[in-house]
Amino acid sequence: MKKIIRHGMRSILLAAFCIQTALAAEPSSITRNVDTNQQYPFAVSVEVPADSGFVYLSSITPDIINKDVNSATQEAYGNTEAQARNVFEKLQDILGKMNLSMADVIQIRAYLAADPKQSDTVDYNGFMAAYHQFFATKGQPNIPTGSVVEIKKMFNPAWLVTVEAVAVRRASKSPSSP
Repeated sequence: MKKIIRHGMRSILLAAFCIQTALAAEPSSITRNVDTNQQYPFAVSVEVPADSGFVYLSSITPDIINKDVNSATQEAYGNTEAQARNVFEKLQDILGKMNLSMADVIQIRAYLAADPKQSDTVDYNGFMAAYHQFFATKGQPNIPTGSVVEIKKMFNPAWLVTVEAVAVRRASKSPSSP
């Protein structure tokens, strides 16, 4: 009887060790559900494993890119495409400082204001041109879920774009030290 119990305990310990080793060796992956027939380049849904943490990023606004003009004008910030590119570059930089990348982004929420230089319409194509430099590329094929919302105007009337993001920190990635 003692041999059976001892053998049973060894089996349980071996099984627990194998499971723990397998979990440590292969971190859970993020599943991005994409509908190839969907017109927009956003995932339909993203499933995040339980061993991951969420990183919520506040609204990111554009920086002045042309310091030779009045900083209160749209010319200082650029058109929608230039502002979106600047915002995504800032997002990429923020994520990098947190030991994350654009591949870790699972959700984007973009707010676009009408461009007075485009008959007061939102330049969705300009925004998407910048988006495609950071998502759904050969080097970074992951796409987040997303929404693009038209708003009347921004707090700063020269801004045409602001973006919020959610990223996932997998258990295998630790935050970088300050």
